[in-house]
Amino acid sequence: MQVKLSGLAVDSRYVVSCNGRRVPLHPTGQPGESTAGIRFRARKLSAALHPTIPVHTPLVFELIDSWTERSAGRCTYHAAPPDGTIYNTRPGNAAEALERRLKRFTVDLPKSGPITLPAKEENPIFPLTLDMRWPAPERVDAPTEPTR
Repeated sequence: MQVKLSGLAVDSRYVVSCNGRRVPLHPTGQPGESTAGIRFRARKLSAALHPTIPVHTPLVFELIDSWTERSAGRCTYHAAPPDGTIYNTRPGNAAEALERRLKRFTVDLPKSGPITLPAKEENPIFPLTLDMRWPAPERVDAPTEPTR
């Protein structure tokens, strides 16, 4: 999936997260526009490779204001229609295909309360992609119990 953010500079005060992980936005060359890729597992099929990788959907995107550490906006992407419908045929035309895609996106109210900013993740092979299949980095801001 490709995420495109328009109207905000990459080095602005806003951060985009997907399921609590920071999206690595990079400028496209257009003023105020940045993009990133997200690699995720949409569903668990019976005969699939990598049976230990969990399903990552629905993908919850959050626009976080880093100055106030609060959500400025939120939307959710579902791999299938959220109402549980199953399509047995292909879409008849482009308008029907667009309608099906739009049903899978929902705009939600922003989370109330403070949100911890997700840590930056470095992917040396694909620096423009958040790979949800890789484990999230360890949180270093949580206090740890001393060992005895």
